Amino acid sequence: MTLTLPEGSPKGASVTGIHHLELDVLDDPAVLLRVVSVCHQRNFRIASLRYDRRAGGARLLLGVEAAAARLPRLEHWLASLIHVLAVRGGPASVSPGPVVSQEASSG
Repeated sequence: MTLTLPEGSPKGASVTGIHHLELDVLDDPAVLLRVVSVCHQRNFRIASLRYDRRAGGARLLLGVEAAAARLPRLEHWLASLIHVLAVRGGPASVSPGPVVSQEASSG
């Protein structure tokens, strides 16, 4: 089995995946700044961000590049922010980061 990092990854980069989180938030523009700031300060790379207004609030869809072991901490930090009502995500929401290929070997 050979493990290959995505194209453009620096040498020595840790193997990570893109994790998708869904946040229920109040419809306040400042919540976007708070979420982005937490990701930046804690060294999580944002891969995608979508803000949808809904009746009674808003939904924020966040894709972050991170090792799975660090994801629970990020969920905790985001859930602690002002105007964040709920955070959903987890292992089932992971998109593959590195490409894994198996080399066929004949015996």
